[in-house]
Formats: sequence, structure tokens, C-alpha cells
Amino acid sequence: MPFYLAQQAGQSSEFVGQTTLHPLGVAAMLVCGVALLLLPRRHAVLPMLVICCFVAMSQRIVIAGADFNLLRIMVLFGAARVLLRQEYLGVRFNRVDALLCAWLVAGAAIYIIREGTPDAVVNRSGWIFDGAGMYFLFRCLIREWRDIVGVGFALAIIVIPVLCVFLVEKSTGRNLFSIFGGIPEHTGVRDGKLRARGAFAHAILAGTFWAVAMPFIALQWWTNPRRRPLVFAGIVCSLGIIVMCASSGPVASAGVAFAIAGLYPLRKYSRLMLAAGVVMLVGLHFAMNAPVWHLIGRIDFVGGSTGYHRYQLIDSFMSHPDKWIWLGATDIAFLADFHGAGVADITNQYILEAVRGGLVTLIVYLLMIGAALQLLLRAVDTYSGDRVKSVIVWAVLISLGVHLVSFISVSYFGQIIMLWFLTLAMAGSIGEWAARPRAVRAMRPVCAARTADLLKPSRAETSPS
Repeated sequence: MPFYLAQQAGQSSEFVGQTTLHPLGVAAMLVCGVALLLLPRRHAVLPMLVICCFVAMSQRIVIAGADFNLLRIMVLFGAARVLLRQEYLGVRFNRVDALLCAWLVAGAAIYIIREGTPDAVVNRSGWIFDGAGMYFLFRCLIREWRDIVGVGFALAIIVIPVLCVFLVEKSTGRNLFSIFGGIPEHTGVRDGKLRARGAFAHAILAGTFWAVAMPFIALQWWTNPRRRPLVFAGIVCSLGIIVMCASSGPVASAGVAFAIAGLYPLRKYSRLMLAAGVVMLVGLHFAMNAPVWHLIGRIDFVGGSTGYHRYQLIDSFMSHPDKWIWLGATDIAFLADFHGAGVADITNQYILEAVRGGLVTLIVYLLMIGAALQLLLRAVDTYSGDRVKSVIVWAVLISLGVHLVSFISVSYFGQIIMLWFLTLAMAGSIGEWAARPRAVRAMRPVCAARTADLLKPSRAETSPS
């Protein structure tokens, strides 16, 4: 398997292709799997978040050469739930759904054609399982506004014990999750700073995970005033984890989250602000002596940042389109030309998409993101007069924005891909709700006095299964 694909899948050669299960991992899988089957829909994402945050992805079962880490097994539990409860009924296919399928098919087909091996088929089958399985599971589970609120509540609860684990790791320099394998016992150090990571595949991804999660935690402030102490604690804990990761990327992502949150009063001008941002970047590109992505090389919030490497990576990528434009690339040494290394570290999700699937895959990926963004911006207009729903839409928009900014400095692998597909699924579901007939959209808006209605169980959930 090419290095960059092994990295993107969060796999280590020590664990790929062999069953590795710790008794605690088995217990967590069984408890969370049963909980996923039985919990009300508004809390159904909680077991998957628990697996993400407390079990290393090296835990896996290998069946006929196919690796099923515990997160993939949880997707199987979720599929069983959706089928048994018929929660797939009523889901309307939209542009995000279609483009996600097109992205998965294009990426898999081009990779298999280029590599031409049975291993390539197995590899891309697992990739399709992750993408389609997680995304459509969440599309079936996120059916009402209170389902998004439930995700935020789950994250607000989980972040507290996660912070405790990070504090132990930061103070002792030892990672408690190393018992599962795949994670070093001793915490990594850069420029004298411990980079805590917990159960996550990398410290940067751990910090990015909680930067993306913060908007979902924060929306509890408006949906249920009684949870405001929990919201405050959740935001503080998230920021604490981000700081303990000692990486500039998550700090920048948190800054982006707060910046977009501050624009909420100007939400009616969201399209104009987005267009102005694009125009500003284009203008800077032509006005600067160096390309606009050179600005990345100047970012360093915690010391020892590799922002300059990320700038050079983009520069090498843009300078060698012939190496990746048609079918991607197996040999990615051209991305490491700037420092003479034999293997490049692809710390950019957009470049990763192009390298593994060529220009076609990259374009479809960007179209999918654009469709999700467009649906959310349309929902901002649709629900501008509804305080609670507009806050929920804005929280999802913030999280999507944090993902897109983070993609510039890190490629996703391990647990965080679940949060990416969850955010996409929320955008798809909100777009579906906003596209309902005008008569439905014209119903009396939710006000602060009726906020509890968002959290009230639906008739489908209170009736016997």
C-alpha cells in the first residue's frame, strides 16, 4: 500500500492484516454497539463518539483480508439499527448525496485502474465502506433539529473525561491508550513541548477534532438554557485539549471557529462575505511577490510549526500538474523535491484527493463541498427569522468551515473522518429540510419559549418498535 494511503487510513504496518483486540476494546465495542441499537435516535451518535475518543483505531478484526476496525464495526451496528427501525424511510436524495457517491466511485475507479492489483480493490472497497457507510448512516440518524442538538450534548459530555485523560498524558508524558497498541506509550515532543493525542491517530487530528466539535457544543447555549454551565465547561475543555496538542493547525482552526461565530449577526450577508473573501485571496495572489499560499508558511502559534513545509508542499504540487492530473500518482517523490526526501508527508487533504484520484476526483470532491456549503447558505436565508434553527444551521456552517480550513494543513485519517462525514450528513439533512414545500417552511417559527420542543421525543420514537 502506498505510504500516503496507509497514512490516510490511519493504519500501521504492525497491525494491518491481522486481528488485534484488547479485552477493553472488545467490551467497549459490545457495549457501544448495543447502545447504538437501543438508544433513542437523538442520542444514537453518542456510542460512535465514545469509540472515536476512547479506543485506538489499531483495534480491528480481519475477515478474509479485509480490516474492520471498531469504527467500521460500529457502522455495521448502525446499519442494523437503521434497517430494523426503518429509519431510512423518508430520506430524500439530494445533491450532496449524489456528489458523495460520485466522489467515492471516481476515486475508487481511478485508483484501481492506476494500480491494477487485487490489493487496490480491497483498499478502495474499505474506503467506500467508510465514506458511504458513515455518511448515509448519519443521514438516516439526523432527521430532526433535535438530532443535531443531541450530537452537541453528547460532545459536551464526552469532552470532560477526554480532557482528564489529556491532563494525565500532559503531566506524565505517557499515553494511557497505548495499551491498545498503535499509539506510542511515551508522548511525542517537539521543541520541548509535549504533544498530547489521547486515543487519536495524531496530536494535530485530536486538536482539530475538538475545534470542529466546539460549535456543536456551543449551540446548546440557545437550545436549552439549563445546559449553559455544561456549554461553558465543554468549550473550556475543548480549548484545553487544543492547547495540549501543541500544534498551530488546531489553534488556527479554533480561531476560525470563533471568527465565523462572530459573524452570526451578519448572517444575511453570508454569501456576500464569502464572495468578498474569495476576491480578497485572488487579489492577494496577484499583488504579492509570492503565491497566496505562501502565507501558510508564516503561521506559527505554538513554536516549531511546519507551516513552511505546508507551503512548499502546495508549491511542489502546483508546479508538477503532469505528475497527478490524469490518474493521480503512486510515486509522490515529486512532492518532496523541495527538501530532497524520498517520501513526502501529504499534510493537505485537497492534495491527497488529487494524488490518489487525479483531477477528476479533486473536482468532484470540491463540487461536493460546494453543494454542502450552498445548502447551508440557503438554509441560513430560509430560517433567518427563527432564532434557534438559524443558530443550529450556523453551528453546522462553522464546523464545515473549520474542516475546510483544516484541510489546508492536515490530511484526515483515523477517527476524525467520522466527524467529517457527520458534518456533511448534517449539511445534507438541513438542505433537505430547507427544500420542503413552502407551506411546511411557513409554519410558526420556533422561539425561545418553544425550544424544548426541539428536544421532545417524536411520535415515532415513543411508539413501540
